[in-house]
Amino acid sequence: MGIRNIVRNLREKPDHGEGRNPLALSEAAQAEIRSRIEAHEGEGSLVFFVLTQPSPIGHNVGVGFREVEEGTHTRPGFPVPVLVSEEDYDRLAGTTVDYREGAFVTFTDVAVHVSDTPNPESRKFIVNRDLVTEGSATFQRPVKDGDPQLVKLLLEIPGTRMLFLIRNFCSVTREPGADWQALTAEVGKRIQAYFAHGGAAITPPPVDEAALGEVEGKIVRILEEVIRPAVQRDGGDIAFAGYEDGVVQLYMLGSCVGCPSSMATLKMGVENLLRDQVPQVKEVMAID
Repeated sequence: MGIRNIVRNLREKPDHGEGRNPLALSEAAQAEIRSRIEAHEGEGSLVFFVLTQPSPIGHNVGVGFREVEEGTHTRPGFPVPVLVSEEDYDRLAGTTVDYREGAFVTFTDVAVHVSDTPNPESRKFIVNRDLVTEGSATFQRPVKDGDPQLVKLLLEIPGTRMLFLIRNFCSVTREPGADWQALTAEVGKRIQAYFAHGGAAITPPPVDEAALGEVEGKIVRILEEVIRPAVQRDGGDIAFAGYEDGVVQLYMLGSCVGCPSSMATLKMGVENLLRDQVPQVKEVMAID
């Protein structure tokens, strides 16, 4: 299924926070299921089934009705007879089946919040899902065959130039002149579509310094070999988010977040060291 079809099937989703609710049926879906079961005149009992089917991203959700023999064990906890395997039940956590305009539809509790960053060319998309399994990762155009599916979906959006992913958020840097309103809406829809169809957190590839520019490579080496070990000893961390026109963008993590001395460390320590070791660096900027 193409991304256009995936996005077309999305519905507005409530934000249930960090946790994932179990598979649920809306009141409208329950009423329709009861109505069809009561009207059934076949030989066996009628039950409602929910299952997953493989898709390019993860899975699609299939629903329908099936006749079964008396005594068939249905899923406990539902007010109507539901057949769903243990594997699918776990996989569909956060999914709700609804009945709208004469059809059963599904939506998930994936929520995406957008915020500005100090860089007007970048915006941060915060998701109630982990985007990466550990560490952080940076991707930019052109899309590569080995890039994760989520990365491909986002970089294929016209106007998207670079992605930085860490924990549960993704910073998107746009192409010069790209319209933020259209870009923001499409990025949010594709992130929701990815997780709604069973997409998993990606495993960041190891940093390939050969793929970085000469200046970026020097910056990353200094961060990894000198700066990060010192910051980590105090319970904090720093992640490289990008470099452009003499400005290094960094994420302050761990105990660095909200620390009164973090900006002094950034400017007096990190910035001075990078400017001394890499003459092209003019400024270091922290991204919230």
